[in-house]
Amino acid sequence: MITDLVSIVIPTYNRANLISETLDSILSQTHTHWECLVIDDGSTDNTAEVLAQYCIKDNRFKYLKRPAESPKGGNAARNYGFECSKGDFIQWFDDDDIMAENYLSARIALFTKKRKIVICSGFSTDENLNITREVKLKTDVNLYKEYALWKFEIYTPSVLFRKSFLKESPFNETIIRGQETEFFTRIFYGLNPEEYSIINKPLFYYRSHSKSKTEQSQTYNKRHKEDLLHISKLNFERALKLKDLDLIYFYYKLLLKQFFRSVDNDHNSNAKQVISFLNRTLNERNRILKFKLILFSKIYLSLKKGTILKKHLRSHKILT
Repeated sequence: MITDLVSIVIPTYNRANLISETLDSILSQTHTHWECLVIDDGSTDNTAEVLAQYCIKDNRFKYLKRPAESPKGGNAARNYGFECSKGDFIQWFDDDDIMAENYLSARIALFTKKRKIVICSGFSTDENLNITREVKLKTDVNLYKEYALWKFEIYTPSVLFRKSFLKESPFNETIIRGQETEFFTRIFYGLNPEEYSIINKPLFYYRSHSKSKTEQSQTYNKRHKEDLLHISKLNFERALKLKDLDLIYFYYKLLLKQFFRSVDNDHNSNAKQVISFLNRTLNERNRILKFKLILFSKIYLSLKKGTILKKHLRSHKILT
């Protein structure tokens, strides 16, 4: 029997100073049929004490700890929360973001028998929850394509899922960078328009810790780049299956960019992965599509620092 119980799953780590604001916003929801599972990823602050107070105040809150045998990180915590959830709907949320009062109710009302997800917009804020901008969403889009092309801006709190649509352990626990991108592109791929709904209504406040993100983006982290390459390869393969030239060109260029960055940072194993992948993938496709890709790559490489890459591509018989 389908009910309107929403399971809100929140991974947390050392956010005792912020999570109370998040939990208070959940308490203020106009849709009251929810459970909130907070999964502790090994906090060393007083998170346990803060959550104990909320669990006493309202038994809809559940405080759980990530199993010791599961890998550390938000993905494993989210998956554990998913396993423990009882709702027919799943809402992933972050431990420092805030819900508007109608965050749940406005989207629950839009579910139909065929609809699997409902997406809303939100406000981007600074660390003190001062609004920096409103995230604007187009409501009539090819969801997978627009998101994969980085033209459709959504965050973890943006999407409410019908639980039956999600598979066991929905998040990839081996990825430590780009988790949401990998998850959303995998979930959105193949969805029909009647299976999702988008409302351009800001229903949450996304707290951006800009300094830490800027510092991370300026540092070349080999492990992170390997994760991002993995995601790019998956989406390039999807683009080829769809025969969508916009997506194909976008991810082909992105793969080349990742090759260059790998070479510049002596990340040779990553660079070799790009070449090997393109060689295998292009050879598996029809001649017309391969010709278009090769023609595009020659034009692109002529405009970029293509000398080194041309040598590698020719040695692997991708460019002749």
